[in-house]
Amino acid sequence: MLRQQPGFLDDMLLEQHSGPGRFNAVTVVRWASEDALAGAKAAVDELHRADGFRPAEFFRDAGIEADVANYVDLPR
Repeated sequence: MLRQQPGFLDDMLLEQHSGPGRFNAVTVVRWASEDALAGAKAAVDELHRADGFRPAEFFRDAGIEADVANYVDLPR
């Protein structure tokens, strides 16, 4: 669903394979702009409403600790 949204650039799923990190998996989705991200968030929120899916309840019931945040690419 995300890959079909306007402004989607790419995504990846990373799995921790060493070190004392707190999280075992990280997902990253890159967007062309903040507007594209906002549009995708609205589309996902609408899909969740239509399906009756409540992410916070799902994470809690499944024992998933999520750290959801937005990041920006830094100049090199």
